[in-house]
Amino acid sequence: MIGKFGKALGFMKDQTEEFRLLVQFTQAMDPAERNMYLKKLSEHRVAGKLKSGEIDRKTWEKVPNWVAWIIYAMIDQDGVSFDTATLKNLLRGKASEDEIDNALSTLISSGDLRRDEVTGELKKSPQPD
Repeated sequence: MIGKFGKALGFMKDQTEEFRLLVQFTQAMDPAERNMYLKKLSEHRVAGKLKSGEIDRKTWEKVPNWVAWIIYAMIDQDGVSFDTATLKNLLRGKASEDEIDNALSTLISSGDLRRDEVTGELKKSPQPD
């Protein structure tokens, strides 16, 4: 139905795809599923902007992905184990183990997170004033 609607509105292929992702995002009931569609919608929009030259690829690669944002937000929660298998379960399988490992590595190498030398727990790094 989305394809027919897009055709009736005279959408190009990319516009129809964006509309499809937007519909899926707004109709998703599960928060993890909504996040997944938001990610796909964002990636679609960014791909268009990269293609047109509106966004520079080097600049874009420095922006953390959705998995990193969620992991960073979960750091303050008690009882969360930050191993890949646990995080994959908490993210309801919406992120691959590679995505989770890459997000953790990026957060640690950027200095946003640090591993406590005594306990081995991940913690947010102090932010400069």
